[in-house]
Amino acid sequence: MIKGTIKGRETGGLKATGITEEDIRKRAYGIYLERGLQEGTPEDDWIKSEEELYSDLGF
Repeated sequence: MIKGTIKGRETGGLKATGITEEDIRKRAYGIYLERGLQEGTPEDDWIKSEEELYSDLGF
């Protein structure tokens, strides 16, 4: 299980939330496309996608 924190709160891991690594990957790619394939890094997109997905769950 992958554990982590979002905005300082324990996520409990991907399994516990129902969010998969594939969900994060797809959202990160969507973020990349939304900004017009310019400026930014894959890491920033990944972090933003995690924050969006976890915030939908109340984290």
